[in-house]
Amino acid sequence: MTEEKKPTTPSACRGGAPAKGSVKLCEVVEFHMYLDADRDGTFDPDRKGLDKWEWGKGKKGAIVLCNNDDDDSTSALDNADDKVAGGNDKHELAPLVIKKYGTKKPPASMKVTLEVDDADKIRIFESRSSGAKEIIGPTKGKEYKFPDLSFTEKKLGMEATQYANKSFNGLTKITLSVKGGDKDYAEVGIVRVAPWLMPNHMDKSEKVYVMTTGDNAAFVTDLKAQVGSANLVKIPGGGYANDRWMQDVMEIGFSGLPCTKAKSKWFFPVALRTANERDSGGYQSGPIAKKELLGPDYGFLKAGPLNAGMNNSQDSFGNLECSPPVKVGSKDYALGRIVYGKGVDDMDKKVVEMMKAQKLQAPIEIDTSWLSVGHVDEYLSFLPMKNAPKGFKVLLAGPKLAWDILKKLKTDGHGAAKLFQGIRYGPGYTITKMRTKYPKRTVGTILGDAALKDAQQKTQAKIDAQKSKLKTELELADTDFIDLPVLFHDLGGGSYIAYTPGVVNMLVFTKAKDSVKCCIPKPFGPMVGSPAKCRFEEDINSKIGPTATTGVEWAFIDDFIYYHVLMGEIHCGTNTYRKPPTKPYWWEMTI
Repeated sequence: MTEEKKPTTPSACRGGAPAKGSVKLCEVVEFHMYLDADRDGTFDPDRKGLDKWEWGKGKKGAIVLCNNDDDDSTSALDNADDKVAGGNDKHELAPLVIKKYGTKKPPASMKVTLEVDDADKIRIFESRSSGAKEIIGPTKGKEYKFPDLSFTEKKLGMEATQYANKSFNGLTKITLSVKGGDKDYAEVGIVRVAPWLMPNHMDKSEKVYVMTTGDNAAFVTDLKAQVGSANLVKIPGGGYANDRWMQDVMEIGFSGLPCTKAKSKWFFPVALRTANERDSGGYQSGPIAKKELLGPDYGFLKAGPLNAGMNNSQDSFGNLECSPPVKVGSKDYALGRIVYGKGVDDMDKKVVEMMKAQKLQAPIEIDTSWLSVGHVDEYLSFLPMKNAPKGFKVLLAGPKLAWDILKKLKTDGHGAAKLFQGIRYGPGYTITKMRTKYPKRTVGTILGDAALKDAQQKTQAKIDAQKSKLKTELELADTDFIDLPVLFHDLGGGSYIAYTPGVVNMLVFTKAKDSVKCCIPKPFGPMVGSPAKCRFEEDINSKIGPTATTGVEWAFIDDFIYYHVLMGEIHCGTNTYRKPPTKPYWWEMTI
């Protein structure tokens, strides 16, 4: 815990001790406001920098937290009511201290008032103790007149009720007005709401969430073997209509501020739920983020009113990723940049506006309109690699690469080599049913399919266009990308989806710096040789390279029946909580 520092007096004869040998008491009575403007977790004794907010290390500006976890386990957000919750809640309230200087009793005419510019954005409590009541905020309004001025010090607490958005820049003005004393004066403090931020694949994975659906027991067992039972959280699907798409229902970000907790606990996860209601029919996982995750030091966020049903695939968060840290020109995106897709529909504007308003991760919109599902994770992923010049590579689906592998096999006399061999069939699924949807099972028959050939050409052109945009927006070179083999097919009208499992749609489990485990959808590509080996797997093995060099381990997991035939893959069916990064602290960055 940070040790509280003793405040200095505002002026030479304002509450300070008399000169040595003097018995004269200071006749001036003043009240002054203190905030944590130097961002160390406790209020500042020098009161410098209260009236402005600056980004950057060593700069000034107080912070308030959107206090949306549930420290007293009541299944409600801590900032949803007018009192301080129990547990850790007191540590999540930013300090606001009012101190009296001078030994004289305040005159009866003196009025001390605290006021904020928008009572709907911030709540100020009478103290930071459990049960303390709101004195300013949505319930009590924007102004509070201290009824009794006999105090020496009032230690108040502050929380925010929302994050920055299109109509709110995240800054709140607090004014302390003193009237009727020796002179009238006012002091202004500016506080910023700590932003909601997305982690990236460079950040350590703490938990992996997967839904158990009855038919995916073998898949869950495989997943546990790779990430470890202690890191795997299984959500029973029975209460959620077995809606297995864990990635789509929420994005687990984080928020935090300097406070009186240990520095390692300054930040906690905040799950942003999808804008889709996702509460009826075959998709009923909408409540998961709040019902299963909300708790002490685990927040919940809804960016705006929900859209009815499950009517916009763009609002699923397989359509939301974050790059590792990059430098673009003179701009340092030390927390990476958000990437999201624009499909047939737009992502919910409230979600996009909220992400942009956080200032630090400058969202990039890329085209997913050519995909049947329409998510960015269908054709790209970010893979940390310790030997990469920028510390990571962008993995892209490579339909041309996959097609070229097939052509080479035919040239080498392997046109009869088969795809889709050895698939594990679960309850209710048979090889006959699978072959109805995936009948083209040899290299030769696939290469002879003109429509399938056309699909590879068109999808490659789409991916190439987005690669060019990412090169510009993330300041990357061609060498920062790796293509992995994926064949696409047209479901009708130029709406494409992976024909062979989408291997870039993987789970990247970051164990530590320079140590990553990838759970890659088993591609079931052409089998050649004795013993027979999958040529798509061999290509992926060579592209990633030796673990000793790259820091990357990987395993191919069969998700074909459980996810692929249902139009998704491993990344779609899992969700990951990553330890919030702390270096640099977000307030030390510049924008």
